[in-house]
Amino acid sequence: VGLIAVKGEAMGGVNETLAHFRRLGYRIALATSSSHPVISAVLDKLSLRSCFDVISSADDEAWGKPHPAVYLSTLDKLGLSAGECLVIEDSFHGFCAAQAAGIATIVIAPDCQHPRFAAAVARHRSLPELLQTRAEPALALG
Repeated sequence: VGLIAVKGEAMGGVNETLAHFRRLGYRIALATSSSHPVISAVLDKLSLRSCFDVISSADDEAWGKPHPAVYLSTLDKLGLSAGECLVIEDSFHGFCAAQAAGIATIVIAPDCQHPRFAAAVARHRSLPELLQTRAEPALALG
């Protein structure tokens, strides 16, 4: 946690992506396998706490990712169904958890084109690449 406070950096495009989806009217939640101390350290270091309507940790669940529990709890906190949500995931276990929860998932990872991510609704190597694609009128959400 101390290292995060000193050297922590956001994934490129995080702030822009959060702002983009907020402008589109999305409520934004964080459903993570990280522990509460790590979540707090990251959100404080990056000044992101106010960006999220809901924050969920798999620490509060009987099972972590790839089990869907953290996503199911987050849906409950949001008062939304899986069909009303979209997940942006950067890990295979997270992708599996979101898929098991029945939530459409965008994968952001260097190996996003790997066949194991074939069920994703979109696959991008970075958040800026996602935003560039979403800026195209034919692909705009909303």
